[in-house]
Amino acid sequence: MCSIKKIGIYSLFLSPLIVLIIFWYIFSIDIPWYDDVMVLAFTRNWAIRGFDFWIIKQLFAHYNEHIIVITKLFFWLNFKLSGYVNLSYLVLQGMMLYIAFILLFIKYTSSRGVYLKLMTVFMLANLTYDEGYLWAMSSIQNFASLLFTFVAIIYMAKSKISYSFLFLCLGLLSSAQTLVFIPVWVLGVQYRGKITWKIVGLILAVLTFYFSGYQKTGIQPDMNSILVSFDKERIISILTFFTPPFGSIGKTFTLIYFCFECLLLLIVYYRIIIDFKSQQFTERKIIIASVLIWSSLIMLVTVIVRVEIESRYLIYPILKTTCIYLYLNEMSPSVKLNKVMFTMSIFFYLSSFFPSIVKAKNTHLAMATLKFNLLKNQATFYYGTDDVDSRKVNPYVSELKATKLVEIPNRLNGRIFSHLLLFNQISNEQIKSVKFTRELSSSISQSLSKSNLIVKNFQVDSMSPFIVYQKELRTKNWFETNFILLKSRNKSLLFNFKRNVPSIIQFAQDPQYINQLIIYKNMVPYGQYDMYLLGNSN
Repeated sequence: MCSIKKIGIYSLFLSPLIVLIIFWYIFSIDIPWYDDVMVLAFTRNWAIRGFDFWIIKQLFAHYNEHIIVITKLFFWLNFKLSGYVNLSYLVLQGMMLYIAFILLFIKYTSSRGVYLKLMTVFMLANLTYDEGYLWAMSSIQNFASLLFTFVAIIYMAKSKISYSFLFLCLGLLSSAQTLVFIPVWVLGVQYRGKITWKIVGLILAVLTFYFSGYQKTGIQPDMNSILVSFDKERIISILTFFTPPFGSIGKTFTLIYFCFECLLLLIVYYRIIIDFKSQQFTERKIIIASVLIWSSLIMLVTVIVRVEIESRYLIYPILKTTCIYLYLNEMSPSVKLNKVMFTMSIFFYLSSFFPSIVKAKNTHLAMATLKFNLLKNQATFYYGTDDVDSRKVNPYVSELKATKLVEIPNRLNGRIFSHLLLFNQISNEQIKSVKFTRELSSSISQSLSKSNLIVKNFQVDSMSPFIVYQKELRTKNWFETNFILLKSRNKSLLFNFKRNVPSIIQFAQDPQYINQLIIYKNMVPYGQYDMYLLGNSN
């Protein structure tokens, strides 16, 4: 009977991790997505030129606010091992880094009882950060930074400062998120009585090196933009970002739980200060408190810097909530409390499961649409929805000579046509590889056989409005997928509908999906098209 119970517990523990792999298998696509192209361009330059000082400079060059050495090395190693960078497999490798982090986190923070372990795995294996699970560059960058920073925390808690500093540097070479951890690291080293002028000098040297090549990229809004952005809608967005299950139960529950967790957070921070002053920190408390403070700081920076909060940043609110629960257990160990926290983690996991699947399907269809357009036209004609009048600039794509090195910008900008051209050039090299799977997504393949002409001779030119077409479809069928196809004599442009992510309350009141599509003028080369509505319900 005991063995059956153990099997049940192990199965329950492994289930959210297995779901992560299934999630990757269903939704991941091998196609360059946003900044993937920049790392592919670096890999190409290295393959052509070989390893020299110029490549080292590119390896350590800033991309936005990040130095992504580890991501570039992952791309390069995949290329060296197989002669091709399969972006879907890279996503899987990033997920393996994250699973390694989850298991390590549980080992060092949740060793007291099975309920704490189960609570932690269901909290951290949440599906809400779909970008991290589906976007190669984001997956490696964020999860490598998370893993290396956590190992640095472990060694700091064990007073092994040299090892801790090494992994801190590896985290910095993964993503700028580790940069936010440096003040916490210095405080932890000081608590352990290991702070010396040598440590201070090393930190200053690392920071000097980090910022020596930094260039402003325009991603940071000015103070006026920040203040103006804080309207009612943005405040609700921030509250939703702050705590799980991220609005999936509705605004009322989000507000109530936000207030409840803020109270818990204040209690935990007060106790951390008391434990710090009274020298009552155990290794486990140091680790939990460090992750809590670090994740809270990242959330604060994200809210200030990012007008729109992407799903990949939701990992830090999850970490923050998990650490609050774990520190409460350190303050007052209780099996009953652990059962309550485990129940809460199951509730958060299940309530955010459905919205996460909707978001993942949106990302999957957007990637599949990009793949279609690249295969049919050898180019995409837009990048995001930036209003760039590039339709008169030719060519949209040109062959890169086999030995030609490419200039890599420190930020991919849709307003700059040369960046769009580079995106098309690198993407074309990717899809022309014999190892690239040219098969279309099943959703697109099925939809193409069910087309309905809705507009004939649809004209796009300099006199067209900024939004040339928009449409909303409502359906009760989860499996129904719709697209708009613009077809001319020599072009076929596909556009996917984006499904709104309803809260569970909204869906219970009105069980239908709202699918929206907007086509901007800068997405379409000037010309005359026939417009088809494609759809499938299989």
